[in-house]
Amino acid sequence: MQVLEAFTAIGAIIIFGFLSSLLFKKTKVPDIILLILLGVLVGPHVLGIVTPDVMHAIEIFSPLFMAVALVIILFDGGLNLNYQNVMDNLGKAILFTTLNFVSFVSLAAVVAYYFLSIGDWGISILLGVIIGGTSGAVVLPIVSKMSIGDEAKNLLILESVITDVLVIVTAVSLVHIMLTSTADITLATSSLASNFLVAMVIGFLFGIFWLKSLKLLKGKPFSFMITLATLFILYALVEGAMHSSGAIAALIFGLVLGNKDEFARIFKKSPDDFVFDEHIKQFHSELSFLIKTFFFVYLGVIFDLTALFSLPIMIVSLTLFAVIVLARFPIAKAVGHFSHMNSQDTEAIFVMFPRGLSAAVLATYPYLMLRNTEVWNRLTPHTQNFLQNDIVNVVFVVIILTALAASIGTIIIERSLPSERKEENEAEIDEITMWYQTHNSRIRVRKPARSRDEKASASSDIKEIKAKKDYRKAGKIKKAPATSGASKSQKDARKGKKSPEKGHQSAKNQPSRGKKKEL
Repeated sequence: MQVLEAFTAIGAIIIFGFLSSLLFKKTKVPDIILLILLGVLVGPHVLGIVTPDVMHAIEIFSPLFMAVALVIILFDGGLNLNYQNVMDNLGKAILFTTLNFVSFVSLAAVVAYYFLSIGDWGISILLGVIIGGTSGAVVLPIVSKMSIGDEAKNLLILESVITDVLVIVTAVSLVHIMLTSTADITLATSSLASNFLVAMVIGFLFGIFWLKSLKLLKGKPFSFMITLATLFILYALVEGAMHSSGAIAALIFGLVLGNKDEFARIFKKSPDDFVFDEHIKQFHSELSFLIKTFFFVYLGVIFDLTALFSLPIMIVSLTLFAVIVLARFPIAKAVGHFSHMNSQDTEAIFVMFPRGLSAAVLATYPYLMLRNTEVWNRLTPHTQNFLQNDIVNVVFVVIILTALAASIGTIIIERSLPSERKEENEAEIDEITMWYQTHNSRIRVRKPARSRDEKASASSDIKEIKAKKDYRKAGKIKKAPATSGASKSQKDARKGKKSPEKGHQSAKNQPSRGKKKEL
């Protein structure tokens, strides 16, 4: 019976995800908010469809599932990115991401130390780092469906991917500094740079290699499954052997495959030398939809609703949420101003701050690494209790709040687009009309009108050609009869006479001299 219930639940979740996606196109309500709410509803705290035994199994496989979700979603994002747009916005994305991250972590550390009574600067900074970056697994599905400019889309996608790595590397480096009591900034910076560089190079090389390999697999079955296997091997190689970011490698791998023609031009190769079947892209987008649907339902299932009724946890969570908003607002406005973006793109950059995968993974990291150490013994009982019991709930409340804020912001932006764009289009039309009126004499080109005789002649020519084709198909005679609408010049041409207007008529259209006239 449990197997049948599981199949029913899986099918119902997939259908719900599909309907949520359709609803987004109609109402502009992002599907992730509905999927998270569905997860909360079927979770153990509301309807109880997901039992404690199922929750235990989910906790066992959650690291694997979250890693698979991250790889699949980022690879799909890379497939749909434009290489030239990425290169144009990469420098701007790095600057924007760094400013956002540093400003939030600094402000969050001050608030945590003084107002949340953390009492330790290292833990205060670490808390800011853990929730300091947006999540590509959440940002990418929302941004890909928004009606904003490519520059804003690329900026937000690159920010989410960069901060996924930035958060993890910075948190690990900070814990290492706390345990060893050595603040080696050079070591931390070089570690971060090597993480990015190694992942990008390996992802790029795998992409070029696989474009050549797919040429050999052209027309063979299971090409998508082999591509998926290569993606997983790439992630494991970069994460395990290279100790770098598999997420960055997956994104670059998808970027190379999705821009095969551009890389063929760069390497001065024929477009036929690099092969990537569009059916692979289509099939992967459907797989990405499946993984994304279950990922957001999973976030809702593991969310502990009792945290919403805990006043201390809600105070800390709402305070950190306010810090996120305050730190991001001026930077988003500055980027929109200096990049000459319209108001919708600037607002999208501001509201797109959902936290997700990296924050959830790192929520238990401080407690696991610092317990039973000298650093732990120096902490106050309040801070120890926070790291042991409260930080996980705080992080998940912040994830839910930021995802809801991004969803609500998306609704507002998407519903404001038609009227504002209509006004922009009307202003543009007025501007073009004024220019046209000013330069009308220069650009007006009139086509010379044909005379009545020319029109009649052209019409009779068309009728005669049709008649010839019909008679030749019937196999009766090689020459078409004279049509009733033929002009005098055409009748003279059939008799072998040259008219002054049709003197250049070809011999091909003239009848043979030895043939009899047709009746």
